[in-house]
Amino acid sequence: MSLEQSISDLTTQAGLLLDLPQEIADAAEAQILRVGNEYTSRIADYRKTVYVNQATGDDTNDGTAANPVKSLSQALDLTPPGGICWALLQSAYVVNEDVFVDDRVLYVSSESTTRHSFSFERYLDDSGNTTYRALRRLRLAYRSAVYFNKLTIMISGDEAPYTAYPAGFQSCPVAPQSHAYASAPIISFTNCDINIPASPFGSLIGHGGIPLILKMSSITWLDQPPEGLLFLDLTNIVGTDVNTVPWLISNLTTV
Repeated sequence: MSLEQSISDLTTQAGLLLDLPQEIADAAEAQILRVGNEYTSRIADYRKTVYVNQATGDDTNDGTAANPVKSLSQALDLTPPGGICWALLQSAYVVNEDVFVDDRVLYVSSESTTRHSFSFERYLDDSGNTTYRALRRLRLAYRSAVYFNKLTIMISGDEAPYTAYPAGFQSCPVAPQSHAYASAPIISFTNCDINIPASPFGSLIGHGGIPLILKMSSITWLDQPPEGLLFLDLTNIVGTDVNTVPWLISNLTTV
């Protein structure tokens, strides 16, 4: 091999070596883009926006604005475990079955600026030795949270025939379950009107000694103030200092 040929080969190899860092950088950038797109896609799969219309919806629909589902239970079913369900209400909603929020975060909000009524069906629970007045309710299980936004929350009054029966955990519209103990469920009300009558059907939240986090902001109380009416066994009408309640973390000072 001539000297000239050797120099030419070395020059070619040097050029290839100079191109190598750019090829590595291009491959790395392509891989980062692929992983980023995969991450974005996975996140999108875990965050579902589902439109709910109890008046005209159907639980066989896909939950789009034009084809809403009928129930919150179906909205949650469309959300994978560990996911976030944004349930946008297109109409007033009556909780007429127990809604189990398990390993999911549920956001319930009016679709528009109109604060839709959100209420709970009453019944008598005679499944045990004692008959209790009860509500169809939101039941929070393991790793769960529920956020209410832009709603008018309606708590029923203590009226006949329910007056004759005791109130208990069953009569609270938002009720963390015993197996939620390790995960401290989050309950939040924002930009809501809350109507609690002077003689309510039950407290707003049942807890059963389960640690929980409560946040309330921009709330309008339509009838009674919340003190003594939020929790099943915190009934002091002048309010209980949150700092004295070991199982509760809240932005409120008294409950």
